[in-house]
Amino acid sequence: MRWTKVMGAALAAQLSVAAVAAEVNDGLLLHAYLGCVLFGLFILHHALNWNWHRTLFQGKYNLRRSLTSGTDVLLLGAMVLA
Repeated sequence: MRWTKVMGAALAAQLSVAAVAAEVNDGLLLHAYLGCVLFGLFILHHALNWNWHRTLFQGKYNLRRSLTSGTDVLLLGAMVLA
């Protein structure tokens, strides 16, 4: 059950990014609307996973956790600054 939700969310995210990238064929207005929807989904995702933010600096860090958390923080920063 959980795996289906994760794969469904991943597929929806990929389709959203592809739709936003389709600006050349569909026009700038659709690109702007889809970008706003994608940003809203980004905010919703982080609101629903707030515990990740709270526990980010707790616990022991090994190499794998350091690399994963570092990548996540860089992606979060890129989305916020873009």
